[in-house]
Amino acid sequence: MNFKKNKIFSSFLIIFTGTAFAQLLNILFSPIITRIYTPEEFGIVAIFTVFIGLFSIATLKYEMAIPIAKSDNQALILFISSVLISIFFNLLLLLNIFLFRTQINNIFGFENFEYIVLLIPLGALLISLFNISREWAIRKNLYKEISKASVIQSASGNIAKVIFGLLGFSVMGLAVARIVTGSLGFLSLAKGEFSRLKNILRDTKLKDIFNVLYRFKDFAFYMAPNSLIVVFATQFPLLTISVLFEPETVGYYSLAHTIIMLPIAIIGDSIADVFYSESAKSIKNKPLSIIALCKRVVLKMALISFIPAIILILLGPRLFVFIFGNDWYYAGVFSQLLSIVLIAKMTFHPVNKIFELIEKQKYKFYINLIQILLLCVLFVISYSLNIEPVHYIFIYSCIIFFMNGILFTWSYVLLKRYVKI
Repeated sequence: MNFKKNKIFSSFLIIFTGTAFAQLLNILFSPIITRIYTPEEFGIVAIFTVFIGLFSIATLKYEMAIPIAKSDNQALILFISSVLISIFFNLLLLLNIFLFRTQINNIFGFENFEYIVLLIPLGALLISLFNISREWAIRKNLYKEISKASVIQSASGNIAKVIFGLLGFSVMGLAVARIVTGSLGFLSLAKGEFSRLKNILRDTKLKDIFNVLYRFKDFAFYMAPNSLIVVFATQFPLLTISVLFEPETVGYYSLAHTIIMLPIAIIGDSIADVFYSESAKSIKNKPLSIIALCKRVVLKMALISFIPAIILILLGPRLFVFIFGNDWYYAGVFSQLLSIVLIAKMTFHPVNKIFELIEKQKYKFYINLIQILLLCVLFVISYSLNIEPVHYIFIYSCIIFFMNGILFTWSYVLLKRYVKI
């Protein structure tokens, strides 16, 4: 048992080290980048990034089944299928964006957004490819490769932002830097698997592909729409703030949200990857161990989350002005309000893959659907009453905290039923 714990800790430490270094690079580059680009430019590219995230689920989330597939052959079929599905949907997306790019620009009212929006399918495809490769790496316990990929993404993206900004590319520079980040992240993870994928593709029949896709159909029917809802709910303020308020407000929220996500990315994502990998191996033979692991993770993550949350609540605006410049005071104010989201995400995010683990994705979908309906009600009320940005973000944060608590509670109940406790 101690060996198992040590193995989990060492796996976490490998991913954590790479993720922490990658986020450290983001922190070090941020004061430079925020002095090159304006809050309005940040706001424009924030919307661009939101759409990339929304359309990156074009894989229908079949890649999430890669770690739990019974054989490597089955997992590789899922890998190839996810890639082909993503390419198909993003080609369709490119066609539609080209036809309606003017209307999209009019909705959000951003100068030059009409041209930047054409890069969305490429960005979404590259993020999809990276996510697919990451799930394969998790299956094969390639934690060092995952760690390296995080560093490569961060370094390449930040360097590109600075270079393009100094060259005067403005918004386009930020957008292209986002593309560079996705492409290098994918290549760093997948470069060693191309030969295996080529061989399996040559030897696999179309019937085999359909059989595997049908076996994991719940990932497409429930996980994909659920992931879309989760991304939409996470980025809901950016989309609605762009409609309700000025582009500068979008930029303030974007930076605040980025800082809030740092501890989640450094610690939460690392824990989540290892938790899912180890739980996938134990679910058949030692399911009771997952219950105990789940309790420990949630308790420890809750305690850890209070440290950055208290710092932001007490010093948010002052820290943002000192680090990022005088233009970003209101981003610090927004970070105080979003500290509620930080606590919820850090506490519950690492164990939220329980639904996928026991293949009960539909319940996760239903809960997240309720969350998005609540957020839509918030938007309608805010639009009708001309609510202030700080009030809007505070109510949003409370909804996210409440719904994340419900999501974890129900996942824990289902897990106990699964192991018949």
